[in-house]
Amino acid sequence: MNTAKRMKLEEIDLISLLPDDILGTIISFLRTDDAVRTSALSRRWRHLWLSVPLNLDTDHISGYCPDKIEVVTKILSEHQGPIRRLHLDSMYFADLDGWFMSLALDNLQEIDIYVAKFDGVLPLFVLRFTPTLRVAIIAHCCLFEESKLQKAMTIEARASKNYDFWVC
Repeated sequence: MNTAKRMKLEEIDLISLLPDDILGTIISFLRTDDAVRTSALSRRWRHLWLSVPLNLDTDHISGYCPDKIEVVTKILSEHQGPIRRLHLDSMYFADLDGWFMSLALDNLQEIDIYVAKFDGVLPLFVLRFTPTLRVAIIAHCCLFEESKLQKAMTIEARASKNYDFWVC
């Protein structure tokens, strides 16, 4: 192939020729920070990440805890698509009650929480995800008060036959 033809082929942006739904599927497999970066590729890509399922992982958000909290809060308030996976690591001052009420988490499939600040209990609102959850990892925090845990487990076990509850 001659040099002129090869240069023309290299200049063609074939991926941007794909339909939005296929581009969205591709973006949904990226880490959150990379998914957001796709918005800088072109005007067409600017808002695609806002409607695709995300894997929101605080390990891949740069900055210290307050910066990460600000980014997660912004994503949860602005993201129009579902968040498939939520990984929260060391979010000491996060408003978990507010985050767990976000509509973006309605069809959450995986939750992985490591929040060392909890001397108290994790908000019971976390149980709203049980109908769609496939994986739940909750570490280094109290899950629930003993009496509330027993009541919550009974209610959720009736609502969802797909889960075994383990208390360690």
